Amino acid sequence: MKIKILCVLISSALFFYAQQPQEQKSTMNVPNEKPRKLADGKVQLGLVTLDPKKKEVSFPGSLNQSERADLELLICTPHGRKHEGLIVSHVSPYQLEFMLYLLGGDNEVKREHKRKKGSLINIDIEWEDDHGTKHRDPIEEWVLDMRSGKTMARRGFYFCGSNFYKGIYQAEGTGNICLLFSSSPATVLDCADPQSGDQILYTTNPDVGKAHMSRNIRIIMSLRKER
Repeated sequence: MKIKILCVLISSALFFYAQQPQEQKSTMNVPNEKPRKLADGKVQLGLVTLDPKKKEVSFPGSLNQSERADLELLICTPHGRKHEGLIVSHVSPYQLEFMLYLLGGDNEVKREHKRKKGSLINIDIEWEDDHGTKHRDPIEEWVLDMRSGKTMARRGFYFCGSNFYKGIYQAEGTGNICLLFSSSPATVLDCADPQSGDQILYTTNPDVGKAHMSRNIRIIMSLRKER
């Protein structure tokens, strides 16, 4: 009887895995640019700016979802899974990862959960209101946790770093910058919630979405202090 039950469980698991969309391997080349130091001491690489004084990395983007929608990605590029992402940016994932290393990020930091690793990164959104005043929000305020109905808890995101396949950096082709549902190793950042690998946990905060849909925003990343 136990053997029959085990066989059923294995068959069910294999069937479930077969039904999941398998991510294609990327063959996209990464941008061939070198970082340059600006007059104010900042470092620029593509669309990514490193501010050594503030200890921040930033790049431009725009809100992609204004209505309530289940989210698998927090940030992606235009050729990524936009229909499942909150924010879209034309930034190069490869260049962003490089700058996060310069910031001091470490993608080898071990975590208690076997599927999680890397330094914790805080993400904020800078936006300008109709009067020209700048505001800065924790990105978690733009996301709702479906388990509680409240905004996402502020715990940072793991700087896991993308995988390579046959020497090719995979996040550039997938367009993944930061995941909310951990279904791919081809990403720069990953959700720190240990349950994020098992199910979709988050949705767009519609109140924030309606207010910021037409605005240009700037995504700001910094190392999160850990005890």
